[in-house]
Amino acid sequence: SLSALVYQHSITPLALPCKLVLPEQDPGLETDEHTSNNDTLLEQGAACSVLYLHSVDMESLTGPQAVKKALTEMIALKPRPSAVPVHFKVSNQGITLTDNSRKLFFRRHYPVKSISHCGLDLEGRKWTQTNDDGVPINTW
Repeated sequence: SLSALVYQHSITPLALPCKLVLPEQDPGLETDEHTSNNDTLLEQGAACSVLYLHSVDMESLTGPQAVKKALTEMIALKPRPSAVPVHFKVSNQGITLTDNSRKLFFRRHYPVKSISHCGLDLEGRKWTQTNDDGVPINTW
């Protein structure tokens, strides 16, 4: 039975390449500890470097369709926009992008109230950075 297979794999790897680890509790339920960790993270803020590709006006379009439209328009641009490394910070205030090289902008802040969706391309398209000869050097 399936339950016996899952139980056995939680004890020994058998056919799986590793031991199956079952969660102690339902991962769909948020615990107070999980919620407090998220709250603490938002208060402190989290940051990383990302590549800024392009900006597209969406008017009133939101959700996955907005992501699709933005990517479709960006990919159609000739020449393709250059990727610019920016500092990305998220906090309970919103999202702040800082262009360290100041090629496109100095700093942009998007308040929490103005952010309606965050998502990936439904079509799974990737951005490929190429050198001057058109040879791919990075895919994001």
